[in-house]
Amino acid sequence: MTVAVEPALDSLDYPTLISLHGDLIFSGETDLSDAFNDVEEGIYNRVSDHLDDAGKLTELIPSPPQHLMALLNKLDHPDTSFIQIQEMVRQDLGLMSEIIRISNSPLFRTRAGDITSIERAIAMLGIRGVMEIASQLLMRRVIEVKSSRFKHFSRSLWMHCLKSAEAGTVLGDKDDAFTNYLLGLVHSIGYVVALSGYVAISGNDRPEAINDLKVVRHICLEQGPWLSMKVAEEWGLPDLVLQTLDEFDRFFGALILDAEFDISLNTTRTLYLSSTCAQIHSLVTNDRLDRDRGYAFLNGIGLDMDARRMSALFERFKTLDAQES
Repeated sequence: MTVAVEPALDSLDYPTLISLHGDLIFSGETDLSDAFNDVEEGIYNRVSDHLDDAGKLTELIPSPPQHLMALLNKLDHPDTSFIQIQEMVRQDLGLMSEIIRISNSPLFRTRAGDITSIERAIAMLGIRGVMEIASQLLMRRVIEVKSSRFKHFSRSLWMHCLKSAEAGTVLGDKDDAFTNYLLGLVHSIGYVVALSGYVAISGNDRPEAINDLKVVRHICLEQGPWLSMKVAEEWGLPDLVLQTLDEFDRFFGALILDAEFDISLNTTRTLYLSSTCAQIHSLVTNDRLDRDRGYAFLNGIGLDMDARRMSALFERFKTLDAQES
């Protein structure tokens, strides 16, 4: 990527980026210190032990979106037809209406006028487009948190996953386009498991001495990547997805510790770039990060995009923000 930046700008490192993005996702946390009090330390340890117990962890993993699993299986068959996809989509009225709605959004709208039928929507989007929308809708049902206390967390996490998925189709190999999209959606699903673990341990009565956003934030950032891999494993997602999430977990740990790590999978590199682009866009949009400083960081990690393509990707992110507002 060739983006002009001012040399006087302070450089941004990955741990700082993660911390800034954590501030955004867990907005509302008033105690920004790293230290826990005794009560917070106790519940943090109990939740960590709970997540380390394989049996208890399985109970926390959300049920897989069965419709998505069925559609994924269909996608694995090269002879899958539009008719078969139509029939599967028609079995979920919410999915059908969402596909038509998104087909008419600025991301997909054509000059041919409004799309009012599922047949026309599928014909325009193609099987991959339908799969992207289906996985988007069904994953959102998993990520959505009912508790009003964590509503902001839920929305911010969802937007990060959605932008990461969108970036994956732009930045990755075209042959792996849907895999990269799916990876963007699921790579932070472990945050939901971490939150579920916290709720299971803390119950409904939250002592005043506990800053729950602070505790959940620490657990999510420390254990989110490997928990995401466990969810994908439990759901039986494709091997390439599992291998990528496993490598991303190890790579994430190396980045935080500023250690060397050689990425072996193109999909892991794409996920890293996609997630980072999504983080920087959200931080810039919310005035948490200077745009040039963010661009400089992307340049530094080897993102091969010129300024025009980067602006186009950020415009797509902006459209997603408007679409989801």
